[in-house]
Amino acid sequence: AFGANGDVTGTGDVTVNVTANANASNGDGSDDIVMNAGTVIDAGSGTITLSTAGANGGSIALGQLTTANATTTAVTLTSNAAVTDNNAGTNNVTAGGRLVVDAVSGVGSADALETAVASIDIDNSTSGNILITEADAITVIRLASAVADDDDGTTGQINLGTTNGGITVDVTGTGVTAVDGNIILDANGTNSDLTVNQVVQTTNPTAGGVVSIGLSADDSIAFGANGDVTGTGDVTVNV
Repeated sequence: AFGANGDVTGTGDVTVNVTANANASNGDGSDDIVMNAGTVIDAGSGTITLSTAGANGGSIALGQLTTANATTTAVTLTSNAAVTDNNAGTNNVTAGGRLVVDAVSGVGSADALETAVASIDIDNSTSGNILITEADAITVIRLASAVADDDDGTTGQINLGTTNGGITVDVTGTGVTAVDGNIILDANGTNSDLTVNQVVQTTNPTAGGVVSIGLSADDSIAFGANGDVTGTGDVTVNV
């Protein structure tokens, strides 16, 4: 755990690796990484990696992660449970490059993660939601929820909104996909476009359930050749 004054600071190009559950056999069953609301991990221009992977791994509770690194692995979070917002309204992740998250039980599920990053690649496997509030323009490589079908669009949902910038679902990625969760992509701010160049897809195997895809932008919405929007079963699509 990191206290309010427990900042980790690297000047220049510093690699920061934080690993809980390093030896699963020595853990107590919930080996978490917990940052206080005021804690800052600043890698300068280096990469940041936080991991609780493994049998006894727990959640990652974020304060502030900051790096000028502009690579596709600028910030990598691997959690055997959830990734949560532990600092209220302050940015959880600020990076010049990509935020990569692999979680099991939600990413900002109860309180959206606040980010200021160039791109995102996020996968959530078992329970919870993916909720992201991005400060400016962002490119989506992957937003994937594999939470099992339960006839409830509010579980396993994906919600990405910007405060002041466009959203691009990149053709080189795998798009935005859920099993039966609602999907919302919402680009806010002056001249903020939504560009869909890869699939946006969810399903609703049971007729009568409420599952929806909502796409909105304060400026234009454009669909590329691969930017299919697909609802399998009884799915409401609003553009």
